[in-house]
Amino acid sequence: MVVFINDILVCSNSQEEYEQHLRIVLRVLRQNKLCIKLDKCEFWPNKVVLSGHVISKKGIYVDTKKIEVVLEWERSTIKNL
Repeated sequence: MVVFINDILVCSNSQEEYEQHLRIVLRVLRQNKLCIKLDKCEFWPNKVVLSGHVISKKGIYVDTKKIEVVLEWERSTIKNL
């Protein structure tokens, strides 16, 4: 489990392990009288976007939405300097 400001990311190696981890996290939240907004929750996602990165089975990579501006920059030439 990773907690980042107000996000909780539950990572597991299998669906069964994920379910166990999720139950533990929800139990700890309940025991400490902490609430979550279900409309902001994603359960069993294939990928997660967190802090400008995409996390999936393929690995961790930069979210292209965060670097679109850089990718679209006009290349400098002597003419436009």
